[in-house]
Amino acid sequence: MSRKLLEQALDALEQVTGLIGESHGVTGLHLNGDVAPWEELLEGGQYERFTGLYSTIEAIKSELAKPEEGPAAHIWLNGYPTHPWDKEWFIAQTTSGERVVLKALPKEYSYDFKTADETYIKKENIARWMQFPDSEYAEPPKREPLSVNEIKKIWMNCETVGVPNFISFARAIEKSHRIGVDDE
Repeated sequence: MSRKLLEQALDALEQVTGLIGESHGVTGLHLNGDVAPWEELLEGGQYERFTGLYSTIEAIKSELAKPEEGPAAHIWLNGYPTHPWDKEWFIAQTTSGERVVLKALPKEYSYDFKTADETYIKKENIARWMQFPDSEYAEPPKREPLSVNEIKKIWMNCETVGVPNFISFARAIEKSHRIGVDDE
């Protein structure tokens, strides 16, 4: 159940308990015009029509007190977001250490993202990112480890273009794994 739905349910239940606290009972419940006192309707009462009302409220409060999970819980993800996570505004830390709020630009632009004040930035300048807590999108899929064949393929491509050192090779692995490499 989503956090927003839990908050709405809690609000509705607290409105009911507020009504209970401000009134004596329900008129007409027994179809005879008498007032059915709340003590008879709540848990432990003669009719127990509202069993679990207060325990449900406590359970929802307990659930809402737990930390959220996934990117919405402010978990930094390395690199830049891919589709569809880049379609919403997201928080990013640039390679220079600045934090910015970004959203993807259409593909016809030479830059990849923009800020709210229309400053443009390329994806290579994004060190890490996270979603806002109220994001519509679920957590990005977990990456599977690269296979030996994928690493060999990347290494051969690096040797072909003359990659000078291991750090460049590691970056090439990360970049190709983000995009996806077909295993042959």
